[in-house]
Amino acid sequence: MAIANQQTRPIDEVRIWNRKLTGDEIKNYNTYPIDQGNLPAGLVAYFPMDEGSGSTVVDKTANPSNASYYRHGKLGWTGSSLGK
Repeated sequence: MAIANQQTRPIDEVRIWNRKLTGDEIKNYNTYPIDQGNLPAGLVAYFPMDEGSGSTVVDKTANPSNASYYRHGKLGWTGSSLGK
């Protein structure tokens, strides 16, 4: 799977689910970070993208499948404001 971001907006994190989320779940999960000690049902990949350097992002689920981040030009890491 490839996720293309042709814009200059930062991506804070990526979550991949194997089920449809309710509207309330989307609102709740959009506002708060995932508790890695208590992952919600159906979350099959979770990349908080908090590595701070490099081009690999680590999947924090029980069955990790790390991903590579590639962008033409400069790769930049910034701080997150999610849940703060």
